Amino acid sequence: MNGWIEFDRRAAPVSTEAFVTLQKKGMLSLNKAAMNLLGNAKTVTLLYNQESNQIGIRPCRQDNQRAYPVRLQGSGSTHLIAGQAFTKFFGIETGVARRYKAETVVDMLIVDLNQDAPVVTGPRSRD
Repeated sequence: MNGWIEFDRRAAPVSTEAFVTLQKKGMLSLNKAAMNLLGNAKTVTLLYNQESNQIGIRPCRQDNQRAYPVRLQGSGSTHLIAGQAFTKFFGIETGVARRYKAETVVDMLIVDLNQDAPVVTGPRSRD
C-alpha cells in the first residue's frame, strides 16, 4: 500500500516540560523533566496546600521520617512515588489518572490540581 509509514514510538520526542501524573488510586508518576527539577532526589516529602489545592513535592534526606522513596519505573525514565495514603488522607480525587504540568517554586515541585489536566489512559487501562 503506497504512502503508509509505520510509526516507531521509540522515535517520539521526550517532553522537556515537567509533568506529574496522579494515577488512579494515588500513585504519583514523574517524568524525566520533573525529576531533573527535583535534582533526581532519591526521597521526597509530600505536602498539600488545602487553600490552593496544590501538591508540593520536596527533596529530602533519606533519614527523614516522612520521606517517600522515589523509584524508577521499569527501564524507562519515569519515576514513581507511592502516594496512596497521602491522597486518601487529604481527600484528593484519584478516580481517574490525570497528567498535570508542574513547576518549581524555591525548592519544591508544585502541582496545581486546579488546572485543566487531561485524563491519561495507558496500555493497562481497563475502562
